[in-house]
Amino acid sequence: MKAAEKLSSEVIETLRDAIADTDGHEVMAWGRVSEGLVSEVEVAARGDEVSVPAVFQHMEKGDVVIHNHPGGVLKPSAADMQVAGRLGEHGIGFYIVDNAFERVYAVVEPIKLKNREPLNIAELTNLLEPGGALSGAMESGGFYEYRPSQVA
Repeated sequence: MKAAEKLSSEVIETLRDAIADTDGHEVMAWGRVSEGLVSEVEVAARGDEVSVPAVFQHMEKGDVVIHNHPGGVLKPSAADMQVAGRLGEHGIGFYIVDNAFERVYAVVEPIKLKNREPLNIAELTNLLEPGGALSGAMESGGFYEYRPSQVA
């Protein structure tokens, strides 16, 4: 698949520069996906001609690891497959790219995160206040007690 279908032009440029800084060696980065495209990226490790350390401490569900194969062969190695499997279990994707960033091989797609609505604090505190839903449901049984510290 074409790299531009998965990576923004800014991400491609950042990674090309990182690879050039290593004289074309392997680089591992992690990126954030926005609207189906990796739009932010950070280089996490630099390696040699055939390998790169696999470090994952900054990644979260929905992120993607991007790592290059300097020879241009995008077939994942056994080590790539093992790492991709471990990451995939946590919802993290794994992409292999060539140094020219013409192609990308998506070994594992990152999990698509659902849109999350922030909690409405006023609604939650109203549930706990005297006269709120919790007090109404529990007062008849004598179990409700207003506690300002819990509301806070």
